[in-house]
Amino acid sequence: MAVAIILDLDPSAAAIVDWMAGTLEHSAGLPSYRQTGLAPHMALAAYEAADIADLAPRLDLWAAAQIPPTIRLGSLGVFGGPSGTLFLAPIVGPELLALHESFHSTFADLAPVRWPFYETGNWIPHVALAQELDSLSLAGAVEALAPGFAPIDAQLPALRVISYDPLDTLHMAMLGAGMF
Repeated sequence: MAVAIILDLDPSAAAIVDWMAGTLEHSAGLPSYRQTGLAPHMALAAYEAADIADLAPRLDLWAAAQIPPTIRLGSLGVFGGPSGTLFLAPIVGPELLALHESFHSTFADLAPVRWPFYETGNWIPHVALAQELDSLSLAGAVEALAPGFAPIDAQLPALRVISYDPLDTLHMAMLGAGMF
């Protein structure tokens, strides 16, 4: 079962991203991430398979020791191609990169089944707004959101493990839980 390790956006930032998704759906007639059933998030890693029973206690310990990062989603971005994605791109600083590096070094034993897009040095952090868009829809999505876009400050307070088929939250841990 394919799984992803994702970081949730705080409720205030998630509400802004949700409003943007509504703009895509209602004003531009385009699909958004909301059709997936997921809340706004940033993926840290994805795996072809993972034993959640063994992984969950390790994730809890790692998450508890992390300071929840604060990020600024500073721009709109696109992954082009026949199945394009519109996303919010964070201004990538040392705090976010250190969290990503820490995760992948701590869970290096899972590397044989890790998806290469999330590897250290290959990761493009992003919060997806809409996926599976053809080039015309992708351009329309940018046109719908770009004029009113302003950077969004967000905190990433929680880590979740999700499965893709079916979509389900398998585990959740709060970052920094061991610091208070």
